[in-house]
Amino acid sequence: MNKIAIIAGICGFAAGAAGGYFACHFIEQKKIDKAISDGIQQTLEEIRDNQREKVMENEKRKSNIINAIPHFNAVDIAKDIAKENGYVKEVESKDSTDSKDSKDDVKEPEDAPDDDLPFEIGERDMELYKHNIWDDDEPDKDSITQEEYDAEQEPEVSIDISKLDPTKKPYPITKEQYDDELTDATSEGQWDKVELIFFTDNVFAERASFNEFTMMSSTEIELAIGKDNMKRFIEDRSLGLAFVRNNKLHIDYMITRSPRSYSSALHEDDEE
Repeated sequence: MNKIAIIAGICGFAAGAAGGYFACHFIEQKKIDKAISDGIQQTLEEIRDNQREKVMENEKRKSNIINAIPHFNAVDIAKDIAKENGYVKEVESKDSTDSKDSKDDVKEPEDAPDDDLPFEIGERDMELYKHNIWDDDEPDKDSITQEEYDAEQEPEVSIDISKLDPTKKPYPITKEQYDDELTDATSEGQWDKVELIFFTDNVFAERASFNEFTMMSSTEIELAIGKDNMKRFIEDRSLGLAFVRNNKLHIDYMITRSPRSYSSALHEDDEE
């Protein structure tokens, strides 16, 4: 019996010791876990507090920056500009304590607003400025049509041959008339343009080609350009070129004074 009691006591003691060990270990582990959890929560709270402080600092800085920027009133700015340029004169109220009762009296400036411009507009320019072509119900009386303008630039040179007096003696014409008139009739074969050469030996000849001439008699030359025109060209040595129109023969003549004689022009080696 004593042995059994001793063994039972030993087993009970071992079981109690084991139970006590596990109980102490569990309690100690719980304390450690709680301490760790409390440390984590404290750290998180500190982080949150720091973040809140930073957010509050940023908001405060923004507020200071916004408040530091001056706020402009467009109406006040416009009034200041008008006052500086002399368009508005401020009139204070009789009661100086009430600034809200002040009124603005508008007046015209002494000088025109554009007096300082770097140019002046004359009366003629002002008339042009005021004139608007779209306001005119009628076209400008001085304006001309395109046809009229073309007619002025290129004068009409067409001549009706049938209206030329065939009984009229040969008469002088200008170089422009010789060049521009009766060109259509010439191209159609109804009119002719002939070049005559007057040589130093008083010989008139018709130019057939560059260096070929056909001598004309005094009768032929009188019939061609007229006696008066022939005499004037012979006597006036300063006259180097002349133009004569013959209505009867339908020919315009160009008469050129040559610096050489007719006999020398007949030689092929000579140059005109």
